[in-house]
Amino acid sequence: MTRPTLLLLASLVPAISASGAQSKPVLSDQQILIKLERDWDAAFHRKDVAFIESVLADEFVSTYGDANAQVEADVTVEAGKLSEATVSHSAARVTFKLVAREGGEALPDTQWTVQTADGEVVKRSVGALPTHIIAPGSYTVIAKSGTRAFKRDFTVADGEATQVEVLMR
Repeated sequence: MTRPTLLLLASLVPAISASGAQSKPVLSDQQILIKLERDWDAAFHRKDVAFIESVLADEFVSTYGDANAQVEADVTVEAGKLSEATVSHSAARVTFKLVAREGGEALPDTQWTVQTADGEVVKRSVGALPTHIIAPGSYTVIAKSGTRAFKRDFTVADGEATQVEVLMR
């Protein structure tokens, strides 16, 4: 499994004030990020250390994939200085398939729920062959097709790419 190396200039966390919200238009997340990027660039060029320090995050969270393969790290970032952080993820790629018989065709419109051994929901999706990146461990997958539900327990290891077939029985 690929382990990304990240070069961290700064983690930015926009702060949105609730004051005056009635008179200002609501901005989309994309508009907020564009404004923050422009403000950051302007502050960098005018060497406004106070602004840059005001948007630096105290914590860095890296999520690999679309589920629970997550690593948190405390990274010290100083304004005007390059900070390097290497983050290693442990993860597995899993494709799910609901079939009438072993090796059969995947059934469409299947609702999937992936849970930890403790019953915590890790990921929900819909489709014939959903693929997710999850942390190594033991899980239960529930496949719903129409009014019927089918379960299968499975375990994945770091770096593994596997297909989990759930039989309709």
